[in-house]
Amino acid sequence: MNFRTSTNVREMVTFSLLTGQNISIEKEEPLSASELKFLDLVSAVTRNTKIYISNRKCKLDFKPGSIESEFAEDEQFDCGAHRALSYIEPLIILGLYSKSQLEIKLKGITNDNIDTSVDLMRNALVPMLMEYYEGVVDIELKILQKGFRPSANGLVQLRVAAVKQNLPALKLLSTKKLIKRIRGNAVAGKVSSQFLGRIISTVREQFNDFIPDVWVYSELIKNSPDRFYGVSLYTNNYLVAEYFYDETNEDESIGADDIARVAINRLLDEIEKASELCS
Repeated sequence: MNFRTSTNVREMVTFSLLTGQNISIEKEEPLSASELKFLDLVSAVTRNTKIYISNRKCKLDFKPGSIESEFAEDEQFDCGAHRALSYIEPLIILGLYSKSQLEIKLKGITNDNIDTSVDLMRNALVPMLMEYYEGVVDIELKILQKGFRPSANGLVQLRVAAVKQNLPALKLLSTKKLIKRIRGNAVAGKVSSQFLGRIISTVREQFNDFIPDVWVYSELIKNSPDRFYGVSLYTNNYLVAEYFYDETNEDESIGADDIARVAINRLLDEIEKASELCS
């Protein structure tokens, strides 16, 4: 199958592995550093996969192999500092259809404003899959160390048990599931602990008028080489939102209160969208 596109390279490679179909992708610009890193990761968790990249890195020929890995217990895959650890999302899909249990440690950025943070994947994505496929899917995601830009020294451990049966079909319908609780993770590095207190106070001040069960956990990364702070928010029905500050991506400093308000407004937008679907 031939594609001419500059987007969705990860998705096409992932579904090529699941279907066993050879694909060819031509892009107008060269493959990005994060896409090349993802192809390295695919090579590490598969066997007999053939990857051919043109000299200008604008064409990719991909011949999928079998999904199986042989990572040592202390071995880590360095995802680099170009993108956060969003590689976890395709790895979960591949792990479900692997020949044996997929277990891997990933090193890189755990929180940023470009990709979904590892916090939300651990607290929303994984529980949602476990609930929807109860008794069938077994996924464990541990955050061993937080990492931000530019050092990218975060470390997570992912374990996905292979599914030995067909996954049941899901019928996703809009349901009027009430929001009973809001949870969050406020994280900061190389700043005063007062930043965390201000973030948590702003979140509770906003949401406690509507719902009493609001709790935001705080995590101050000691001896962090990177100045960073932000918050991830999620509800019991898996609506999520987050916002972070780091010196690499922001031109000027944003206060902790402003960070919290952006995340709050994003979550309220998600709640409004969900309510419109249910009406």
